[in-house]
Amino acid sequence: MANCPKCNYHLKPWNIKAECPECGVNIPNYNWEERLEEDAKQSEIAFAKLRVLIANFKSTLIGNRLRKARLIFVFVPLVLLVIPYAWVQTALPFESGSHTVSLLTVVLMLVENFDIGAILAFITSNHVGNAFLPLVMCILMMVLSIVAGVVNFLLTLIRAHRLGYIGNIVCCVLSTLFVAASGICWTVFTQQFAASDLAGMLTGTTFGPCLFVGIFLFGLNIAFNVIVGRGLKKEKATQS
Repeated sequence: MANCPKCNYHLKPWNIKAECPECGVNIPNYNWEERLEEDAKQSEIAFAKLRVLIANFKSTLIGNRLRKARLIFVFVPLVLLVIPYAWVQTALPFESGSHTVSLLTVVLMLVENFDIGAILAFITSNHVGNAFLPLVMCILMMVLSIVAGVVNFLLTLIRAHRLGYIGNIVCCVLSTLFVAASGICWTVFTQQFAASDLAGMLTGTTFGPCLFVGIFLFGLNIAFNVIVGRGLKKEKATQS
């Protein structure tokens, strides 16, 4: 139970009247002017903080042309889903010819025909196991680069009211590294597949623009976040 605001008498559960049984003061109306003024001050402080957060949100996202460009380029790397990653020449019994491989086609293929048993069988195969593992890692690295890009977008919104930018830089750096690692894995895959027993089934593999575009776009996002981050850091310092 609460105490009387005037005499500090500890109210009992059976003290249901508005008056204090000890000093007789009307508890709900005691010192109501000061309490009302204090509530008004607290409300004013809360609204002031809210205004600052809204102002920070707008400033971070669209405060100037550079920050607007940064927000736009958060979405641009999604084009990596449809840009050709590689061109592949196959010589299979029922499937031969030149094929364009993109991350979207690979993801759709995995979603429609995902078979973890078959993937494990390929990885442990004596014929193509050494080559298939880098291929799996290549796909995984590209997927992780897109995931890091999506997290970058979410952090742009979630941390905007706090003038945050460090997480964005980290995500963009990770995305760039994942794309570069994907290219390395693809190179290892083609070299090891060429040395496997099934080398004739997959020939003429060449890089598409996806790898280079991905490194450029995520690198550009790093530059945007670093430059914008300097301004946000100064702006945050003025609010401390």
